[in-house]
Amino acid sequence: MRQRDGARGFEYFAPRGVAGGGPAGRGGGGAGRGPRGDAEAEAAALDALAAQAVKERPPGDLDGMERALRRSLGAGAAGSGGGAPPGGGAPPGGGAPPGGGAPPGGGAPPGGGAPPGGGDGRPIVEMLRAAGYLRGGGGRRWLTRRGFLEAGGRLLRDMLRDAGPHGSGPHGTPLAGPGGELGEGTRPYEPGGDASGISAAATVSNCIARIARSGGRARFPLDVEPEDLEEHETLRDAASAAVYCIDMSSTMRVMLGSGRSRMEEAKRALWALCVMHGRFFPSDSVQVVGFASLAMRADPLGVPFLRTYGSGDGMFHYTNYQAAIRLAARLLGRGRAAAAGANRRIVLVTDGQPTACMVDGEAQRADMVSAKPYSTFYVPDAAAASRVGTELGLSPDGDSAACASGLVYLCYRHRAVDPKIRERTVAEARRCARAGIRIDTVVVGGEPELLEFARGFEREAGGRLYATDGSGLGRILVGDYLRNSGRALPPAGL
Repeated sequence: MRQRDGARGFEYFAPRGVAGGGPAGRGGGGAGRGPRGDAEAEAAALDALAAQAVKERPPGDLDGMERALRRSLGAGAAGSGGGAPPGGGAPPGGGAPPGGGAPPGGGAPPGGGAPPGGGDGRPIVEMLRAAGYLRGGGGRRWLTRRGFLEAGGRLLRDMLRDAGPHGSGPHGTPLAGPGGELGEGTRPYEPGGDASGISAAATVSNCIARIARSGGRARFPLDVEPEDLEEHETLRDAASAAVYCIDMSSTMRVMLGSGRSRMEEAKRALWALCVMHGRFFPSDSVQVVGFASLAMRADPLGVPFLRTYGSGDGMFHYTNYQAAIRLAARLLGRGRAAAAGANRRIVLVTDGQPTACMVDGEAQRADMVSAKPYSTFYVPDAAAASRVGTELGLSPDGDSAACASGLVYLCYRHRAVDPKIRERTVAEARRCARAGIRIDTVVVGGEPELLEFARGFEREAGGRLYATDGSGLGRILVGDYLRNSGRALPPAGL
């Protein structure tokens, strides 16, 4: 698949195991430099790294990461019997599997054979640090920006491949953009489109890169192929903004048939989505909000390290749709997001009905008490919100502070939504609809009561409703983004 970086187009996704074809081959320090065995070792380590990053309790330091990666990759070797790779024959590169040598502490890894790691016997973490994927020192966010992009790129590639031939491609939108003024980015030219928008610089770059990949030498005049053509994006293409609100309440820890929790599946999906946005559609606006009793903004680079609220986090573990929607609407009302006009969306990813709402003033509080004298209210402590937010990877500052203060009404009702919470949540959604902001809801789990509430909520919010057990979350979010933004990915060579 061709990645666009400014006005350049070049191969990014390639079949796993092709030396230099993966994302690590870009920077000069990755898989493309070594033999094929090193490339596959690095690719396998990146997959294992992504799996560790999204865990509810990921390794806290690099020593723990080394042990976790060896367990993960060693288990993979054990599953195949430790001998030849599936399909028979010797492992790629010939001889022993990538990462020969004894593991720390001596002995062979589970399943027999040599342990995973660098081709020269280096520890896995050292190999990943040398390639620029991991940062040294302490701290829980040990992924570098390059590590986030490369590991997330592999997640995205797998999700697109699993989606099949109809998982990506051009999708129309009924929303009108502000015009045809040329933007900074480019995209592959679509046959039948306006040829006046073709980018000469990007097209020439693609042609030279294609010739070089085939082992040839570029000579002018160039023999340009249709696949080389690249066209400028317009402001119409760039007019898309979305805020993804991820439920961080304690029930998101429920394990699924995939062996991952609902939260892990959600983080994998958001991680892949953020990479797709940054690499292919940087002129769009994509932001992330984490919510439970309160809502706070999340740094997209920190998405893999988000975790759920627990019982030790005070009263934070309820589910407050209203706080999430209110914060998301504020984020969509400023900067590039506001310029998107009618192409603005909030995507709510949740596994439960709302059990909390904001209380805006004494009159609302009095109304709730009159309906239910034993009502439970919670006054968030600013210091506690900041501490818990930092621990969970959230930022309770700026616009987020407005949703991390004030009074919160809490009411959990078994298989039902409190009438006041329903009323306040729907009112917030209606405000968004009047402002031209649509709300799509992704329900993780099949509880009938949740689906019933979600259907009624979407009728008020004017958006789409998706239901999944969690395993298809990535395909849903990526497909929803492409469809609603009017975007198209280049033809996938997966």
